[in-house]
Amino acid sequence: FTAVCNGYLDGTEPKICTECGGCSEFDQCIAKKKCKSKGGGGVSTHMFMSSILFICLLFGGAAFWHYRKSREEMREQVRGILAEYMPLEGDDGQVGSPMDFARRGGTENLMMS
Repeated sequence: FTAVCNGYLDGTEPKICTECGGCSEFDQCIAKKKCKSKGGGGVSTHMFMSSILFICLLFGGAAFWHYRKSREEMREQVRGILAEYMPLEGDDGQVGSPMDFARRGGTENLMMS
């Protein structure tokens, strides 16, 4: 059917060729002179854009989670390093854990005046 219709020059083909040119079921189209299922059954624009948006949100969420996790791990490493170098004895002579300074967030002055 397509080969026969392609043999005509543009504008000279019969109406049935223009009606059933892109139809997936040629026999029914020729019999009824109208195509019911024109097109390739592709994805709608709305569904395509929704899928792209969902994928972007998914990757954005994964990137944000990874950023937060990396930042927290870095803070824990810095706290550990600070705890190793801080003195075990405080100003009042009380011996405390090296992690106490790191847990307080380093609010004490490290320089002696």
